[in-house]
Amino acid sequence: MVSLIINDFEKAIISGYYIFSTNEFKILKTEACREANITIEKLDHILYQAVRGSIERFMSAFQLAGRRYD
Repeated sequence: MVSLIINDFEKAIISGYYIFSTNEFKILKTEACREANITIEKLDHILYQAVRGSIERFMSAFQLAGRRYD
């Protein structure tokens, strides 16, 4: 048996991939759009902006805004 150790970041990526690609999530997303009377594209934009805002708050709190990491 192979032992695999992954960190929390890797777990989050794996979990997100499996959760957001399931048929159940796609149905839930479609139903949410229908209830809110918006398109899936609009919901994607709203979610994108929410995640971006959260990341920007963390970057600002840790004084990382404006830094380049290439």
